[in-house]
Amino acid sequence: MTAFQPQDLKRFILLYASQTGQAQAIAEEISETAPFYGLIADIYCLSLTDRKFCIEKETCAVFIVSTTGDGEPPDTAVKFYRRTNGLLLNKNYLKKLNYTLLALGDSNYDKFCLFGRNLNKHLECLSAKLFYEVGYGDDAYGIETCVDPWVKNLWPALQKLLGVEPSTTNGFVVNFFDENYLLKYLNMTLIESLSDEEIKTLTLKNIPHLIKYSHIDKLRLPSLPSPKLAIAFEETVKKACYMPNKNFTHPQASDIFKVRLTDAKKLTSEDTVKNTFELTFELEIENNKFNPGDAFGFICPNPPDEVETLLERLNIMQYAETPVKLHTLETSAKRKLFTYIPQYLSLRDIFLHCIEIRSVPKKVFLRILSEYTSDLHEKHALLFLSNPIGAKFYTSCIRDPSISILDILMTYQSCNPPVEKLLEHLPCLKPRFYSVASSPLQDNKSFKIVFNVLKISNERGRYKDREGVCTGWFQRISSKFFEKSDTSSLTDEMSNLSLGCNEFSIFTYVGVNIYFYPPANLKFPIIMVGPGTGVAPFIGFLQHREKLLETVHNNCGESWLFYGCRYKDKDFLYRSELYRLQSAGILSHLKISLSREEPLPSNITSRYVHESIKQNSDAIAAAVCGAGGRIFICGDGKHMAKDVEQAFTEVFQLYNNFSASEAKEYVHTLKAEKRYVCDVWG
Repeated sequence: MTAFQPQDLKRFILLYASQTGQAQAIAEEISETAPFYGLIADIYCLSLTDRKFCIEKETCAVFIVSTTGDGEPPDTAVKFYRRTNGLLLNKNYLKKLNYTLLALGDSNYDKFCLFGRNLNKHLECLSAKLFYEVGYGDDAYGIETCVDPWVKNLWPALQKLLGVEPSTTNGFVVNFFDENYLLKYLNMTLIESLSDEEIKTLTLKNIPHLIKYSHIDKLRLPSLPSPKLAIAFEETVKKACYMPNKNFTHPQASDIFKVRLTDAKKLTSEDTVKNTFELTFELEIENNKFNPGDAFGFICPNPPDEVETLLERLNIMQYAETPVKLHTLETSAKRKLFTYIPQYLSLRDIFLHCIEIRSVPKKVFLRILSEYTSDLHEKHALLFLSNPIGAKFYTSCIRDPSISILDILMTYQSCNPPVEKLLEHLPCLKPRFYSVASSPLQDNKSFKIVFNVLKISNERGRYKDREGVCTGWFQRISSKFFEKSDTSSLTDEMSNLSLGCNEFSIFTYVGVNIYFYPPANLKFPIIMVGPGTGVAPFIGFLQHREKLLETVHNNCGESWLFYGCRYKDKDFLYRSELYRLQSAGILSHLKISLSREEPLPSNITSRYVHESIKQNSDAIAAAVCGAGGRIFICGDGKHMAKDVEQAFTEVFQLYNNFSASEAKEYVHTLKAEKRYVCDVWG
């Protein structure tokens, strides 16, 4: 219990900008913990500027912000960001404001935490004063490993600024974050002996055997958040049919429209590590437009077998087809709640189409789950994983292996939460994006995409083997194209797996990728780097270029494609098409890298695309530095994109006689000018 009376709590404003819900969840956890430190947070989404708060009137603010897209602010923060750019405001506009900021991002991506960094500059330029260091949460290393220490030290900084005596918190600050207090009640002789590498080998099953609380009642635990959602089963109401809406799309994205799957081809041989497919979709309405470089966001369902398992595990199968009405328990207008779940859907449809059941449960959710866990060992394990002291274990056992709520429920059988807790704390099911692999000039009534079927083994705490949510769905709905069966089988498959009332329709929309498009002026050279399925958008680029050259007769710049795969005869995607485009003069230079071929064929000189780039350094540098060329990168963001950027940096350093720092700055300039553009994933 806190020693403070409500009227004694010192106020600060807590502002978040969230695209996927992570920044919001962290902000809510801070808000719920604040009273234990003699503080109270007025928490708002940045979209509510001028409606619920005026930043120029505030004296103490904490910002929790994510970065999305190509280093851009989340949709909800665009207005606030533009307003604080300083161009139209007095330089002393925020002179009363003391602030700190936690920026969230993923260092696998080029513009790590760029929105947070830029927002910090905006605030500084308007004379706001930083009272506590800016924090950076890196999803590449586990958000908690970075965020927890920042939050831990935020409290004394806030208390000092707002004049709260730490001693009046009745020991909560010491007890909750002091490891000595917590370790006293844990089996730490064993836990402390574990190295980081040994911790990485642990799974959910191991944790109950490590944790031994002898005085659980004395352990200071995070407070439980107040419930925000209740559900009612409306048996007398007609069940609604799910239809997707634009609640989760970018404001600049196209409207949602229907497409029909008309063809499927396997692009790899039977003995490859990854199965790669090309799907062709027909546009049901001709005025739906797309361009090479666009990405389609497919609105896919969760795997039906996992939904059925979840319904059975929650012991609610008898209500699976009953219409559900949601009630929000908070009347606050601070944020929209659960708009992605239409009223009167059945529970089965909600779990199929609305909820991301594969999402990694946040620590606050584990804390809630512990309240519905009867086995003490399992309960204590959940409490430990939700506590700052267990941050490394949470990262290793939950976040890194992408453990889902179903994995937890199947492992900890005594955990039986009510269904509304899952609906409240699991995020909405987001669309999955795939680059278009064709040109509308070639066919404006259909388009193609390419994908690898993602295989995930039942290791590291996952209760079963699985496939990617969308890639598994694609494989299921396209499988009948590869079987000798009548068309009625395909109709049945589509009926079971498609969305909405129209059983033959798949819903999608064109996302926003502002700069990943081939230059309209064909005189500029283009350098394309796309190993594996990263080649997909460049097939569209080149086919588009081919059609343009049939009608436009002018000087055309060189085109380069650096493509990589494992083997020349097993997973070389679009081999015949690429050689055709090269023979036709559309593709000036095709550079192939083979990572696993033994020995390398005589005409292949590299195993990886970054090696091939350096082998052609003079010509590449001349095309970019001398002729104004554009560079496009598509594919893996964790490794390939970083290696490729380093290769280009070295190429420009040698060609221009730059220092290492000058070469890096030159690459940054190319990016700022949108002449070096990435479409990568992690």
